[in-house]
Amino acid sequence: MNESLVEKAFESVKKLVEDFRAHERDYLSPNYQESHVRQDFIDKFFIALGWDVTHERQKNPHESEVQIENRVVSGNTQQRAEYAFFLAPNFRDPKFFVEAKKPPRQLKNADFFYQTMRYGWNGNTPIAILTDFEELYVIDCRLKPNIKDALDREIKSFRYADYADEEKFKWIYWLFSHEAVAGGSIEKFAKPEAWKALAVDTLTELSHQVAGLPTELDPENEEAKRFDLLALNLQLALLREEPGFERLRDRVKEIAGLLEDKASIPMVREQMVLIQDIQTDEWWEDVTVPMLELMRRRLRGLVQFIEKRLRKPVYTDFEDTMGVEVNFEQLGLGVGTDMAKFRAKARAFLREHLNDIAIEKLRRNKPLTTTDLAELERILAESGTGGPDEIRTAAQESKGLGLFVRSLVGMEREAAKEAMAGFIKGKMLSANQLEFINLIVDHLTEYGYMEPFRLYESPFTDLTPRGPDGLFKSTEMDELLRVLDTVRLMALAA
Repeated sequence: MNESLVEKAFESVKKLVEDFRAHERDYLSPNYQESHVRQDFIDKFFIALGWDVTHERQKNPHESEVQIENRVVSGNTQQRAEYAFFLAPNFRDPKFFVEAKKPPRQLKNADFFYQTMRYGWNGNTPIAILTDFEELYVIDCRLKPNIKDALDREIKSFRYADYADEEKFKWIYWLFSHEAVAGGSIEKFAKPEAWKALAVDTLTELSHQVAGLPTELDPENEEAKRFDLLALNLQLALLREEPGFERLRDRVKEIAGLLEDKASIPMVREQMVLIQDIQTDEWWEDVTVPMLELMRRRLRGLVQFIEKRLRKPVYTDFEDTMGVEVNFEQLGLGVGTDMAKFRAKARAFLREHLNDIAIEKLRRNKPLTTTDLAELERILAESGTGGPDEIRTAAQESKGLGLFVRSLVGMEREAAKEAMAGFIKGKMLSANQLEFINLIVDHLTEYGYMEPFRLYESPFTDLTPRGPDGLFKSTEMDELLRVLDTVRLMALAA
């Protein structure tokens, strides 16, 4: 690859990432449309990769390497892919397709994957891209599309912040830039004949660009093995009724607390019920060896996601010898409670002070003022549940102190119903649609607000596999997302 071109492209894309991050709230609002994200970000993203998206050079509409709203024949129908990429002078056979969506929608769902796969399959391209700029999925299109296994066709995924990571960006550039595609990047490793005789330079390219992908996860990483050892010692301590059981149990609870802070990772989020249960004393009251073994199997692959600087738990199992007590401060380790303990203490404290005006506003879904936020910060600071660093970190992770507090105290059920009443009014809803709305009310009551992606997870997908898309029209979906966004905004200072 031409390093100067890569560097130039990387700098352009980093600027896009900075722009998106600076106004992320606006770009993720329901009012931000697909046409906007294409013009503001996706067009510029592929321009940075060397493609003439806006036809500055290629004026002939029939001889353009990037064709917008390209027709793709699917059976007896014709569909239109947002982008089709060609290489001159062959404007008949596309190299790959890009399907664009607007950011507020949950991108990783079977319908969107299936739609993208059909473009690639019918256009005879081995891979295609599904993106709303906030996320980008590279999808395998070599097999006939089947909606039942559509999500299994994911090759690689990125969040928009990944574009500003030089190594991750190079993966995208190596495969999808004009320079790379012209060099045969897509065909090189997508077709079986490419593997029959691998030259030395090809092997080098594979080791640098493909090795370790797509998962980049070591199934036998050291952290998983250490957790296995901890779980084994815990099981033995339980069987032998050894006094060291409580110490090992507390280490597992600490690890679970650290994992709870990683709820944004899908693999962690799938095990969140277990992760939260493990931190309660009730789970441990009648714990059995099979329960501990199930815990080990479900969590061993997740401990690697805990940043090393946060890994306070020690997995070894030496006998402690009591000596002279000496107080000292360990360098490099934070002093005070970790975030999991802070959340637990803050939750207990706040639920004892539900009559506070600011907390009442949050629970009743009333708008907050800057004075209310200052009062919430003062209450937490004076409670002794955590220091300024914990409060600041919690506010940042929750995207607002009001949202953090509401996630702990929830919302009054009547307030949640009232928030959804405007959406229901004037509609003849089916039983399944009403049940779906009731699930949203349940979620708002417990957690205080709702991220849109939750609509595509259990228990919502237990009612309809496609989530809200299987029950509501596109216009109704937009309205529903606006309602959820309004609930979220109520917890932010006006």
